[in-house]
Amino acid sequence: MLVMKIVLGLMVLFYLYKGIVAIDEYASRKYRYAFFTKENFVIAFVGNLLIYFGYQWYEDALKNAGDISNGSLLVLFGVVTLLFLIYRNIKESSFVLGFSVSLLQLILFGAVSVFAFIALILFIASFFNPRPYYGWDDDYYDDEY
Repeated sequence: MLVMKIVLGLMVLFYLYKGIVAIDEYASRKYRYAFFTKENFVIAFVGNLLIYFGYQWYEDALKNAGDISNGSLLVLFGVVTLLFLIYRNIKESSFVLGFSVSLLQLILFGAVSVFAFIALILFIASFFNPRPYYGWDDDYYDDEY
């Protein structure tokens, strides 16, 4: 049963990829615009990060009776960023295609953003070269006391 689930998952991913390629080819031919680009991913990534961290900041401020406007503003900026992406997709193509693909785009880019953020944190952490800590040098403190 596990093998069937894995095969089904891979088939869904394959056909999702083929659908995305078909949508982009259609939009490129008809409107000269591609929906699934790096630039659109970065816009969606930034918008999702702003919403996530803004909400976390808002929740933390509520728990600690702090200022909730900082988190609310970050969420607002994230929503405006995602609305800009939807507006641009609609402007460059038709309303129906732009809106429907924007919803698909936000769902897919939202899921990929989670993994991209984790990969970004791991990539940055790899530059710090963490080393194990073995404790204090006990011989140094023996003579002082």
